[in-house]
Amino acid sequence: MCFLGRLERESRVSFDQDYFRSLIETQQLDQLLIADQYFSCIVSMNCRPSLVLAYQIRVHIYLLHLQSGAISVAKKFLKNVVVNTIKFHDVLFSTNSVDAIDSLTSCTPKDAAKLIPFHFDMLKELCRRTMSALIEPSDEEFGQRNAIRS
Repeated sequence: MCFLGRLERESRVSFDQDYFRSLIETQQLDQLLIADQYFSCIVSMNCRPSLVLAYQIRVHIYLLHLQSGAISVAKKFLKNVVVNTIKFHDVLFSTNSVDAIDSLTSCTPKDAAKLIPFHFDMLKELCRRTMSALIEPSDEEFGQRNAIRS
C-alpha cells in the first residue's frame, strides 16, 4: 500500500506541473516556500517530474531572497538545499555538485546572477544522474510486498 501511495503522489506531480510553474512566474516567496515543503515532505525525490520542479523552485527561492536583499538568508537557504537534497543523494552525485553550490552561496549577488545559468545546468545534471541510478525499495515496502506474495 505504501508503494502504491507513493506512486499516486508522484503521478500527481505531472498534473500539478502547470500550477507549480505558475508559482515560479508569480515570484511569491511564501507560496514558493510552501511548494518547496510539499516536495521535501510529501513527494518522493526519486520521481523525475518532482525532482525537476523541486530544483527549479529552490533556485527561484534563492533568487527571490537575493533580490530582496536578504543575502544571508539566501546563503542559508542554499546551504539547506545542499544538506537536504544533494547530500541525501550523495552516493549518486560527485562532490563537484556540493562544491558548485558552496561557491554559489559564497559569492556576491552580482556574481550569483552570472552563475545561475551554470547552476541550472548542474541541477539538470543532478536530475539526470538521479534518474539513471537504480533506486531500491525501502525495507517497509519490501516487507509489504513479501507479505502480499505469501
